[in-house]
Amino acid sequence: MSLTEGWKCYAALITVMSPRISALLITAAVAVPALIVAQQSTERVDLNVLHRIKVAEFGSGGGGGRGRGGAQGGR
Repeated sequence: MSLTEGWKCYAALITVMSPRISALLITAAVAVPALIVAQQSTERVDLNVLHRIKVAEFGSGGGGGRGRGGAQGGR
């Protein structure tokens, strides 16, 4: 089945459906991605919490640029 035959199948399916169902499916197809994008843009990142997690997991870090965190064992 080629790509154009696949589109013809969907077009035939849409024309068989009632206009109310077609309108509902089109609205849902547009609304769901829009709501997902809107939710992502309102989400805030608390940088203080990220810093606390980093310090708790890796230590204070002050390795003088040597790339060693505080969670080093043995030394």
